[in-house]
Amino acid sequence: MKRVILLTATVSMVLGFGAGYFFAIVSWTRTLMSEVMESHADLHIGCFAKKYSWHFHYAGADGEFGKTDLSLVTAENPIGLNVQDPRSQDDIVSPELVLPCGARVELILNSSDVIHSLGEFHEKMAIDAVPGVKQQEIFQTPAAPTAGTLRCVQLCGPGFKDHHAPYRYIDAAAFATRLKAQPPFIQRPSKD
Repeated sequence: MKRVILLTATVSMVLGFGAGYFFAIVSWTRTLMSEVMESHADLHIGCFAKKYSWHFHYAGADGEFGKTDLSLVTAENPIGLNVQDPRSQDDIVSPELVLPCGARVELILNSSDVIHSLGEFHEKMAIDAVPGVKQQEIFQTPAAPTAGTLRCVQLCGPGFKDHHAPYRYIDAAAFATRLKAQPPFIQRPSKD
C-alpha cells in the first residue's frame, strides 16, 4: 500500500511539475512572440553619423540594404556603402530623413568616428550612434505630416552645434513616389 501511495505521489509531483514547466514554456513563448510582433517595422532606415553630418540609407526596390563598411567611408561615400555588393545597386543615400506618416519605422544607427546621439527628434527620443555598433530603435511615426530638425545631442566635437539634419513626415503615397524618384547612390554624379 505504501508503494502505491509513494508511486501516486511521485507521478502527481512529476505531472504537476511537468504541467508547471509546460505552462511556463507556453507563457514564455507567448511573451516572446508578442515581443517579436511588437518589434515588427514597416520600414527600415539606416542612419549614419559622422562629424558633423547625418546620412540616411534607404533600401531600394529590392528591399535589401547593400553592405556597408567603415573602411569605405569617404567624402563621396559618407556611409561606406560597398558598391560592389549587388544589393547596393538600388540603395538611396540622403542627407534628409523623410518618413511616411502612420508607419512603424526602425532606425538603425551607426557612426564612423565618435559617439553621436540622435536627439530632439520624434517625441524627444535620443538614440546613440556608436562607431561599429548598430543601435536600433522602432517607433510609430505621427499620422499628420510635419517637419523639423534633428540634432546631435552628444558633445561630439567643437562643431557639434552644427551637427543637424532636416526631417519630414509625409503622406505614405508621397513617400512612395519620392522614393521611386530618388536616384540610386551609385548613379550620383561624382564631384571630380
